[in-house]
Amino acid sequence: EAWEWFESVGRPVYWLAPMVGQSECAFRMLARRNGAHICSTEMIDAAGYARSESYRAQFPFHPEDRPLIVQLGGSNPADLAAAAALAAPHCAAVELNVGCPQRCAKKGGYGAFLMEKRELLAECVRSMADAIRKSNPKAACLVKIRCFDDVAETVELARMVRRCGCQCLTVHGRTRVQGGGKRTGRWPANWEWIRAVKQALDIPVISNGNIRTHRDIEECLAATGADGVMSGCGMLRRPWIFLPQ
Repeated sequence: EAWEWFESVGRPVYWLAPMVGQSECAFRMLARRNGAHICSTEMIDAAGYARSESYRAQFPFHPEDRPLIVQLGGSNPADLAAAAALAAPHCAAVELNVGCPQRCAKKGGYGAFLMEKRELLAECVRSMADAIRKSNPKAACLVKIRCFDDVAETVELARMVRRCGCQCLTVHGRTRVQGGGKRTGRWPANWEWIRAVKQALDIPVISNGNIRTHRDIEECLAATGADGVMSGCGMLRRPWIFLPQ
């Protein structure tokens, strides 16, 4: 099913990352015009999306904004399931954010801080996967993670979310303490960590980190063996990064 879904969305290689305050519809459409094969919304609070119609209205869907991934942030399985069920009919996939390192994520116990709560993370993924399947069988359950310093621990985390229903995994090749946004430039992403995850899984794996120029794309694919590359800050600096120079 994972590979059937990947084929159904055109085997996307160029992915626009979910960026809070940046990955809005207008920027997604700009990215698509400049070569992005698939785009993600910014991280959306699952509880707010599940419980508030006015909050959901802040994230409208556009018929030309396809294929689209809706990314959710949260650590309450019931809220994640409810939000995923509401979003799934309008998109190609719903993704759980297990990579955000910001203070808000720490306070709420979601994002990258879920990596240390294996049982809760497993329940979150299972709940989302089940809700998506019931709401829109054509949509997939995705997960985005960061890495541990211990490669084996990262691989086991990836295998766990796969067992729980993840059909496509994005791996940000940095640890939680290496931060995000502008800080990421201080620590290059480790492509070897991503390669280890790709070799361990039987589902599509997307590499995130170090995509600053178009040349980086082929180098990343060769180094990681990944099925696609995701760019966030690189796209903000050079929205044409996916186009051959």
